Amino acid sequence: DAHTLSAVLKSVFKFSKDERNDSSFGTLELLPLLMHRLTAAISAVVGPLTTATARTSDALHSEACFEAALYAAAALKNLSADTDNGRALTKLGAVGAFTHGLKRLLALLRDSSRPATASLPATASLVRSGVDQSLAGRRECRLLLQLTVALRNLAVIGGAANGFVVCGAVEVLCDTMGAVPFDADVS
Repeated sequence: DAHTLSAVLKSVFKFSKDERNDSSFGTLELLPLLMHRLTAAISAVVGPLTTATARTSDALHSEACFEAALYAAAALKNLSADTDNGRALTKLGAVGAFTHGLKRLLALLRDSSRPATASLPATASLVRSGVDQSLAGRRECRLLLQLTVALRNLAVIGGAANGFVVCGAVEVLCDTMGAVPFDADVS
């Protein structure tokens, strides 16, 4: 269930914060699993790319799916800073997957009919910016940040440049900076 998955991914995220654990993720073959969980959770939260409307039938399920996506993205962001994990993630197609996730989140953010999520605080840089908090406080911005930083980490990995060109990551990152210009961490 989504709540259990969120709790497990929260533990994985905490484990990923300690650089001494970086090699364990490769040894235990957890990177493909994290990639799969991230894409599945983003799909559950955002829905098909052709529609930016959220599923409203079960708000608690949606929140748990979002938390699962956020924790998976945050763990992958941490792990992508390690050269070996970054190479492994590049081979797994992380550049394309993260770019696709950004596209879906940008489409969702552009949908003005979806209300902001007030229960999740904005990042400190968003709060300092003094911009309209209805967008800055959106939970989607937090996930957008994790994916953007993960892409930044992968950009310095040898052999990843071709993936950025093939999947259109540069254009999507430019769109991301345009969508949230108030967030110094993204731009």
